[in-house]
Amino acid sequence: DAKAQNRYGICFEYGYCTKIILKNAVYWYDQAAKQGNSYGQYNLGQCYYRGRGVKQNERVACQWFRKAADGGNASAQYELGLCSLDGLGVAQDSFEAFSWLSKAAAQDHVDALNELAYCYAQGIGTDVNISMAHATIDKAIQIDPDDANLYDSKGEFYVLVGDKVNALKMYKKVLETNSAFYVHCTWSKLYDYINNQKNLKKFYFSGNFIGSNALYGLFLGFFLWFFWFLLLHCFNRLFDLCLWFSRKWYACIIKYCSDPIFIGTIQISKDLNLV
Repeated sequence: DAKAQNRYGICFEYGYCTKIILKNAVYWYDQAAKQGNSYGQYNLGQCYYRGRGVKQNERVACQWFRKAADGGNASAQYELGLCSLDGLGVAQDSFEAFSWLSKAAAQDHVDALNELAYCYAQGIGTDVNISMAHATIDKAIQIDPDDANLYDSKGEFYVLVGDKVNALKMYKKVLETNSAFYVHCTWSKLYDYINNQKNLKKFYFSGNFIGSNALYGLFLGFFLWFFWFLLLHCFNRLFDLCLWFSRKWYACIIKYCSDPIFIGTIQISKDLNLV
């Protein structure tokens, strides 16, 4: 049974009721895939794409993604759309990417809806249409209202048209949805606005510029967040020192980075809110 073979492969890949044996996972995914099971085809494609149990091969991965996508698998359609967008394993084709993302989005695939909204906002594979970008991301939010990344995306769409008021509302919504989520926005676009508006009480900036070594940046950002959390909750009287340290940190970032990416706005105290 192809379904059972695919599920058996999942057990070996993730260690459900057995040890993790990636080669066995690939074997059972392959058995399911050869019988036309779209989930087996998609999972086999992921193994080739990530190099799990087999040698990494993006071209072969996309071949399996395409078979699964042709079978109506929304996740495969989404992955094939991303591969077409970036030219991984297939020729780069923004129109092909838009087509596959649209098919996945039609099945209410949240990540596909998010990516499709960016296509509308930036004119990738289609004409620029900010209204459609908002409509698409709003549909994703209706499906998964707890996904902070969706509000972050909507905030970016407001930034694209210069609507900084609604952009900040969306970034605040990100914090309300997940206070530990890193809000992505361009510092150069919002820096003056955030520092000059009277409708802001206190806005706490924290984070780190991620250069070529993204893992290092994320690790350091997490360390700083934990350090400040510890100070605030265990030594409240050191709050001012903590705030001073964060300001100095960002001053260094602004000084030595030509266009730093602001990945902060972590709400770590109830009185650090937007009005």
